Amino acid sequence: MFYGNGDNNLEHYIVGDFLEMQRAKAFGTSLTVVSLIDRVPEYSILDGDWTDTRLYELKYISDSKVEAKEISCEPLGLTVENSEELNLGDWRTLAAFVDWATNKYSSDFYVLIVGGHGSGWLPFAPFFSISPDSTSMGSSISLSNIRQALEDKGIHVLVLDSCLMGEIEVAYELRNCAQYLVASPSNAALNGYDYQIMLESFQKRCTSPRECALAFVEGYALSNPNIAAGMYAYDVRKISDIVDSGLIDDFAEHLIALGAEEVKSFRRASLSYRYGSKNVYVDLADFAKLASFVKLTEALREAIGGKDGDVKISIYYPESSFDYLSSYHAALDFTQKTNWDEYLAWYYRM
Repeated sequence: MFYGNGDNNLEHYIVGDFLEMQRAKAFGTSLTVVSLIDRVPEYSILDGDWTDTRLYELKYISDSKVEAKEISCEPLGLTVENSEELNLGDWRTLAAFVDWATNKYSSDFYVLIVGGHGSGWLPFAPFFSISPDSTSMGSSISLSNIRQALEDKGIHVLVLDSCLMGEIEVAYELRNCAQYLVASPSNAALNGYDYQIMLESFQKRCTSPRECALAFVEGYALSNPNIAAGMYAYDVRKISDIVDSGLIDDFAEHLIALGAEEVKSFRRASLSYRYGSKNVYVDLADFAKLASFVKLTEALREAIGGKDGDVKISIYYPESSFDYLSSYHAALDFTQKTNWDEYLAWYYRM
């Protein structure tokens, strides 16, 4: 399932993703791809420059041909005969698409790719966490609404082809939405995945949800060989175990015991990620390693699959208290379960 929100300034890239899928060769009869694509008039003339919302089924015809056939979908109100404009920034559209696809197509496992803008958990303007829709007055989907749309829907691998979604808060919030989350803690490449490469590798690689998630990690690296930032496969059950076991709280207590000056030096030295001009995320794996908190470092290594064994996952940790959002405390399951927000309050008092 591909949920491609190109109803914004990413239109050229989302439509490009869809065209890459059509160029795939030999992805086999065992794979069915359904793509919901939304466009906007402003940013691209690719594929005939249509500007509404369309649903396509990609079918294997032969080893040299994949056919993209536009299809109707009653739950979404889409018909081949009539043009419709859907709001892909509405979680109910996402939920309806997933419900329709999983009911129509039986499968050993399901993969959902959400393509579009992302910001981690942050509800910053001009959009919430993911999938802003320009035609629908910038409507977008918050992290809690992603959970509402996808929880207990039988998805095995959830791929967020968006910026800044490889965050422990995101993985924990979506812990009942998929077995594996594939995302980047950094700003993702505009081109995202080369979906021709991805589909052509599925037949060999996707023998299980874990192998499929790792195929997305490797496929992203192949698609973007000159970009340092990568995608990572997060085993959400193991991420949940890290949070539920109190390991994050143990780490916070460890940091407090080290003292403010040492912790500040670790924060400055750690790999960090920016949303716009704001340095709001720090790499938890790197930070824990610098602070010599081995239990967390080892647990993250077990939970995260990166290219060549690389391990990265972000956590909310604004560089300055001026950039800290007080809504963090109440917005997430992660902050209800852990004392990380209390730790940040201590840090900013120092």
